[in-house]
Amino acid sequence: MPAAPNTAAPSAARPADPRRRHLERLAKAVGARTELRAQIRRTTPSGPAVLHVVNPIVPDLKDDLRCDLLDEVWSLVWSWGDVLGPADDIKGAVSALERVLTVRS
Repeated sequence: MPAAPNTAAPSAARPADPRRRHLERLAKAVGARTELRAQIRRTTPSGPAVLHVVNPIVPDLKDDLRCDLLDEVWSLVWSWGDVLGPADDIKGAVSALERVLTVRS
């Protein structure tokens, strides 16, 4: 007897990754509000997504942010392990990225 066709919607078969959802929102805000460039990447094929943010004028100014569930709150975390802030504070995250990755004259 042949298997029944899968009629479930793709989203039902694979729930959305909350990490990626938060990083996508941040990437969009970075692109809209700053001169920085942001792209979602994976550090390993099976690893969680990170947001690679780079200053296109000074490419050495870059970081890979991750999104971790800490004390039941999704938080953005710098590559060195410090917490940038809650993942739903997009405005605060964009400001922090600009402070760290922008050259001041």
